[in-house]
Amino acid sequence: MPNSKILAILVASALLCTISIQVLANQPYMGGYFDYSYFSTKKVLIEVAFNADYSEFPSTYWLGGVSSVAGAYNSTYPSGWTYQNGVALNSTNYVIWSPQSWYIFSENPNEPEYSWSDLVGNGNDIGWYVRTVKDDVNGHIEYKVFWYPTFLSFDHDAPTVYTRSHDTNDINLFVGIMSYAGVVFKHFQFGVESNVAIDETNWEVLNDHICYYDSSSSLWKYKAGKSVQGADAYLTYQRVGDILYTSCVGADTYNGVNYNYTGNYQVNWKYNGTTLADDSTLWSGTGSMDDVVSMPYS
Repeated sequence: MPNSKILAILVASALLCTISIQVLANQPYMGGYFDYSYFSTKKVLIEVAFNADYSEFPSTYWLGGVSSVAGAYNSTYPSGWTYQNGVALNSTNYVIWSPQSWYIFSENPNEPEYSWSDLVGNGNDIGWYVRTVKDDVNGHIEYKVFWYPTFLSFDHDAPTVYTRSHDTNDINLFVGIMSYAGVVFKHFQFGVESNVAIDETNWEVLNDHICYYDSSSSLWKYKAGKSVQGADAYLTYQRVGDILYTSCVGADTYNGVNYNYTGNYQVNWKYNGTTLADDSTLWSGTGSMDDVVSMPYS
C-alpha cells in the first residue's frame, strides 16, 4: 500500500545540482514529521482511524494512513532502508494492513524488498495502531498492527494482533530531521497516502499517538510536529561518489488535503479542497505518551 520514490541527485560541493533519474511512480501524500534534530530509537508507533464514505471511492482506489521510518546501520548515518507500516481503506470498506520495506539499491526499485497484505477489518472499526520495531534479540525488523474492531475491544484493551518480520543489518531507526547535501531529510514521517488522489468525497484520516520509544527513560515520547507535502517528503539517502540517492514518501503533493484539528501527537487529515503548506506547525508540544490502552506500547 505505501509507496516510496527513489531519486538520484548529482552532488557537487555539497550542493544539490540536478535530479538525474526517477524510478518509482508518484503517489499523492500529505504527511508530518518531528521537528527536531535526528536521533536513534528502536521503536515507532502511530494510530490510524478512518471517517470516509468509501462508496464514493472509484473501484480501484484506496486511502491509507501510514508511518515511514529510516533504518540506520549506526548512530550517525542512515542505511538506505525505508520501513513503512500502514493500513488502507478501499472502495468495498475493507481495511488492508500492508507493511513494506524498501531499499535504495534494490535490484528492482519499483518493488519493495519485503511486503505483506492482510485483511484487518473494515472502515467502521475503532482503529489500528501500527508499530515498527528494530528487534535486537532476533536481528529483525518487526511490524505489528493492533486492531481494535469494537468499543468493547478498546475498553478491555483486547486487540487482534498481526506480526510480520524480516532479517536486517540495521541496528537503529532514525527519528527527526537531518540536513545533507542541501536536502532536508525527515527520517520519521506519518501521513495520508493514496494510489490516486481521492477528491470525490470529504474523507478524514486520523493519525494519533504518534511517538517513538526512549530507552533511557522507558517512555514513549513525541516531539513538536510539522507538515510535509509529498513532493518534499525526503526520508533517507545513500551517497556513492558524487551521486546522492534519496527515497521520498509518495513524492506527489496531495492537493486539497489539510486538517480539521490537531493536538499534541495527533492530526486529523481532511480532504476539503485546500492544501496545507509545507512546514506548517501541527503542534508545538513535546512530552511522553498518554493513552487509555497499553497493548500497543508493550
